[in-house]
Amino acid sequence: MTKKILLFLLAIAMIASLVACAADSQDKQTIIIEDMMGREIEIPGQIDTIFCIDPMSSITLYTVAPDMLAGWNYALNEFESAYILEEYRDLPVFGMGGSINFEAALAAKPDIALLTGTLSDGLVEKADMFAEKLGIPVVILDNALTQAPSVFALLGQITGNTKQAAALSSYATNAIERIAAIDEPTSIYYANGVVSLDTSAKGTAASQLFDMVQADNVCDLQSESGDRITVTKEHIIDWNPQFIFVNGEPTQGLSGSTAAQNVLSDPHLANVQAVKDGNVISIPKAPFAWVDRPRSVNLLIGIGWLGSILYPDNYSFSNEDIRNFYALFYHVDLTDTQIDELLNQ
Repeated sequence: MTKKILLFLLAIAMIASLVACAADSQDKQTIIIEDMMGREIEIPGQIDTIFCIDPMSSITLYTVAPDMLAGWNYALNEFESAYILEEYRDLPVFGMGGSINFEAALAAKPDIALLTGTLSDGLVEKADMFAEKLGIPVVILDNALTQAPSVFALLGQITGNTKQAAALSSYATNAIERIAAIDEPTSIYYANGVVSLDTSAKGTAASQLFDMVQADNVCDLQSESGDRITVTKEHIIDWNPQFIFVNGEPTQGLSGSTAAQNVLSDPHLANVQAVKDGNVISIPKAPFAWVDRPRSVNLLIGIGWLGSILYPDNYSFSNEDIRNFYALFYHVDLTDTQIDELLNQ
């Protein structure tokens, strides 16, 4: 009897060992995926942790698979944190751009990294540089909002969260398809910065949401240093926009609502059409802005919101739309108070 028991226990041990070996083998398997630059990338078959090189990647990954997000690129402030699941509010902060803490990023033991940007040879060079520094594959995502459905599909393949990715992709497709043809575009000025004199010209990535809903961005000046350009009050007076959308300056603690009030009370701008009509609008931005800074899939909710303000006959938008978006994308159920704060921050 003792011998039979010993043989039985030995058999159990051998089966457990084989199962463990099979699992370990599965973990070490790799698959080939094609990123959005068309590059074939070999990645682990089992992904646990992902390092996001930029905020756009972090936001997008959070919507698909928050449990795989290694950390944020900057520390979330109190207002942003209120719209993020509690267990992800205090993840490590790795920095971005030239201030990335590579030592901290590597300590998180990521399996792959994500890099989002405008597709170009330069973006590939950047991805290759990060891959060399990190020693892990870097997958490129397209930052064009029109490509959001494909971005979600790719992240579903990478993370295995195909059901969530498919739901997000479907939402993005429907949001983009809602964009209506407009006969008479409404003119807008997009205000950033402490005195609302930083803006982005039409045709730039920062202006893509305005361009998508066919708003007439009055700024057509070209910047030599990125999407943003500084203008003067005389520019705004000459352009005479029908609406002014105000972002404030998050890095200086200036809210959009305060910046909007500053524009409305500025005597130099009193004769601008948007000011006369009271059409100076603060952009919702928690946890992430609906228009830009940082731009990512959070702009999808901006389509209906912005469209309903500029073209109420062509777009509908309600608090229920906000509630549904935040439940699907940010995994939180908003209270009425939170929605009110969001729309009046």
